[in-house]
Order: sequence, then C-alpha cells, then structure tokens
Amino acid sequence: MSSLAIVHQIRAGQPLRSKPLAEGEASAALLDRIKGSFSSRLNREHGRFAADAEPPLLASTLEQMLADPGEFANASARIAQALLSALDAGSDYAAYLFFFLQQAPASPAAYVFLVPPKSGPALDAQLQLSQCQGLDLGQNLAGIKIDIQEWQQNQQYAYLSWLPPRGNPSLTEAFLQLSGFTAGINSQEHTQSFLTAVEEFGRELPADGVEDFRRQVVDYCLQQERNDQPLAVQELAANLGEIDRQAFVQAMPQEEPIWLDRRSLQRYLRFSGREQDLAISFSSAQLNKRVRYDAQSDTLHISGLPAALRQQLLDHQAK
Repeated sequence: MSSLAIVHQIRAGQPLRSKPLAEGEASAALLDRIKGSFSSRLNREHGRFAADAEPPLLASTLEQMLADPGEFANASARIAQALLSALDAGSDYAAYLFFFLQQAPASPAAYVFLVPPKSGPALDAQLQLSQCQGLDLGQNLAGIKIDIQEWQQNQQYAYLSWLPPRGNPSLTEAFLQLSGFTAGINSQEHTQSFLTAVEEFGRELPADGVEDFRRQVVDYCLQQERNDQPLAVQELAANLGEIDRQAFVQAMPQEEPIWLDRRSLQRYLRFSGREQDLAISFSSAQLNKRVRYDAQSDTLHISGLPAALRQQLLDHQAK
C-alpha cells in the first residue's frame, strides 16, 4: 500500500512546503502512528460533506487532485492556507498539517491531520540532557478522514470521519468550514440498537454457547471501531462460530453501515462503575448468577467472592 504525504507548518509567517515527503519506512511508520492515534479517539464523529450549492474547499480540492495527481502539493497548500487564514493577527499558534493520500486499491482514503508540537527532554550522543521537539499525538490531535471510494460511489454514506481541534475556536470553525462536515451519525444509538438485536438472537442459542457468541461479536466490532470502519453484518456473520448465519443477518438492524461506539461495546460485556471510595466491575455473564441486583433496595448481592478479595476481608476481620 503506497501513500503520498506532505507536511506544512501552520504558523504565521512560515512558508509552505512545495514537495511531498520522501517515501520510506520512517515516513510510513509516522503516518501509521498518526492514523492509529486518530482511530483510538472515542470522540470521532462520522458524517459527510455538506450538500451545498458550492462544495466545501476540501471536497473540491480532492476532486481536482484525484483528476490530476500532479496537483497533490498544490492541493495540500490550499488546505494549509485555509487554516492559516483563520489564525488571528499576531497569533503564536503553531501546529503541523499532515496531508496524505492512501492509494490502496480496495480502500483509498485521504487524511488531513493537525498535529501540535510537543517539547520534552532528550539525551544526545554524549548523554547530555537537552530539549527536543516532537509531535503531540494525544488529546490535541485533530483530523479528517475521507473514504474516497464510498464518497464517490455512495453519497448518502457516512464516508467522512471528523475530529476537531481543541482550544482554538477560530481554528475549529475553519476546520469545520474546510470539511463542510454535516449529518453526524449517532454511533451510540446505532450500537445500542445492534446490541439489542444481538442479545435477542443470543437467547435462542444453547446456554453454554451464549457467552462465547457475545465475545466473538464484541471482539470483531471493537476491531472494526479501532480501524475507523463501520460494521458490515454479512462480514460479521461469516466470522462467527456455529450459528445460523442467515438467521443472524436477518435478525440484525437492516440499516447499513452501522457505526460503532466503543464504550457501548465494552459495557455490553462488562458492568462497571466507580465513586470516590467504591469501584465495582464484573462480567455481564455473571448477572443473575453470582451477581444479582435488587432494584427496589438498590442492592447488589455477590456470591462466591474472588479468592484475593475474600482473603483480604478475612485478614481484616482477624485483626
């Protein structure tokens, strides 16, 4: 899988780069890390370009670039200039704009990432401490991903993933105008509807196979979510064990694709909660077995404590 990539510094007065990054292991590894950080963020949103009379800058720029790949560097410069123009006069804001085109035949995609700098200590060849500048791939990362194939073939599909900048309202608005992001998908609602259907289907399975069935479903869905991909029910069914795959497909919500919410998936297999002085977590498979909840008295009954916890309680009582 090959990629075209370029980086610009988003800082007042800085010139824009005119040539793409050289292809190689270092640049490929960096781009994979940025993509991984983007996909790991729980607050990504999914939608599409606004259907206005005049398409947003990112959409028109991509169309020109795809028609003429030689326009790659110019396309990135137009995107960078749009963000630079949003900075207030005299602003000291600084970040790096990464723009790259993933040229995989089965899954072509375009990415725009806004990555702030991050300084930290380093050791030089003489083991002397110094300061070095790196990239902040944590909570301050912003990005846009466009699934090119779905954008071109299915205009109603949520082909755009969006993670806005933080802490700079002008830049956030410019990021929104750049992408024209609209029609956000409620992934939590999608996931809850899907998991309700999964639970109902599981009731028809042999009792000794239900937990394994649930785990297979959630493991597959979590991997899709981490890859920033929606759930395809047919593909999921093909990856499940000994079930009636056709019946499973028919029992699931018929709207596709289904965008997934990671928190909802994790809670489906595990109940958990914490306050300042109390934390409780247990597998959902133990509800109404070793763990029972009385809603009227708001009481949780646990039988068969974990050995380590039991020993701690016995030791405490013996004091």
